[in-house]
Amino acid sequence: MGAPFIWNGVYSKNLLSALRLGSLAADPASPAAGDFYFNSTINQFKYYSGTAWVILQGAASVAARYHSATATVTSSDSTLTYSTSDFDTNSAYALGTYTVPAGAGGYYAINANVSISATFALGNNNAISIYVNGVQKAEKAFLAFTGATILVMDINDILNLNAGDTVVIKVRSAGTTPTITVSAVDNLFSIAQIAATTGPAALAVTTKTANYTAGTSDNLILCSGAAFTVTLYTAVGNTGRQVIVKKTDASFANIITIATTGGQTVDGISTTTVNTQYEAVTLVSDGTNWQIIDRKIPATVIDNGAVTVTGTTSNPTLGTTSVNRLVYYRNGGSLVGRIEINLSLAGSIGSGDYLFQAVPSGLTIDTAKVTPYTTVLGGASWQPSNIVGQASMSQNTPSCVTGPVIVYDTTNVRLFGLNGGSQGAASSSFYSTGNNGTTYTATFTVPISGWNG
Repeated sequence: MGAPFIWNGVYSKNLLSALRLGSLAADPASPAAGDFYFNSTINQFKYYSGTAWVILQGAASVAARYHSATATVTSSDSTLTYSTSDFDTNSAYALGTYTVPAGAGGYYAINANVSISATFALGNNNAISIYVNGVQKAEKAFLAFTGATILVMDINDILNLNAGDTVVIKVRSAGTTPTITVSAVDNLFSIAQIAATTGPAALAVTTKTANYTAGTSDNLILCSGAAFTVTLYTAVGNTGRQVIVKKTDASFANIITIATTGGQTVDGISTTTVNTQYEAVTLVSDGTNWQIIDRKIPATVIDNGAVTVTGTTSNPTLGTTSVNRLVYYRNGGSLVGRIEINLSLAGSIGSGDYLFQAVPSGLTIDTAKVTPYTTVLGGASWQPSNIVGQASMSQNTPSCVTGPVIVYDTTNVRLFGLNGGSQGAASSSFYSTGNNGTTYTATFTVPISGWNG
């Protein structure tokens, strides 16, 4: 006697008794719930659920194509006996009954066509149909021209089948002595299980406020509330996997660092950062390292409020301003800014060269990319080369001074004047805070430390 064993959670005395029904060509009569056997016609195991014979779940899906059918075509539906295989991945097609069982529940694409030869009269009843478990599920009717001798009929549909459902193609024609043209082109049948289309797969979204190591199930990681590091899982063995890291808060201090493991790189370097609100980086594994395929940086215009103006020797007092603001937006790795100051009531002048705040608190100009010009001119001639923008000053008296914007240090710029075509006025041309109606404007672009373009 064979050794006891467990199969699908059911204790059986031995393998021989569990397979007592053996291999059969058709479902046996008078089964008991739990009986199963191997169906040699469809080459699948089947079990009795208590009400019906069912193909075991997990059976391979169907993909088959046959051609060259024959049939006795009448005015009633007749089974098309496609007999020659082009392919049949799981030997599902039953040549004895010319049916195909669904190996598993799901959606199936079914296509068939047939060419028949007859003398047709207008109004002849011609159609090709799909039957499931002996019941017609789809039909396509064709109207032949009077006197025609060849009619090619086809049908295409997608059906939701249960495991074990059987599919057969049938044809009918009221033409005079119709016959089938045996052809591999005009006479074929195919069936294949397909995936149900329900739209793109949902992304796995997680929100983090502290150091986090991403897993392979992570798709979108939303970061806020602190400066911390997101460490990616290994790129090795994960070719094509994608991770999106996005910063959602507005604090410049809360820089999100994206790091790797095992000495791997991100675009050839060890880390990258996400620095500004709603910036997002999409990274994809190439099997060895991580590649950035997209960096989204919103170009939102932000009003930073009043501009602080100081002097290299003593600070001016701006007095009353009707307009005083720095507005800016991010462009890649740079800040694009505009200073606007309008004095409606005189203040007092300072001494030295005026310094205008160019960046919000928490940001610094990257002086490795633009060299500061720190020489205090106080009206002397100048020849700086680090021009980052253009400025102008106008007064309520008929005068206007224009000139370049120059980086002074990591937070300030100077507005140089070109008065009447001479360079001698320099920044002293902007020493007019003591006058009513003085207006300063400046537009500039400066690189920001830590920002990636």
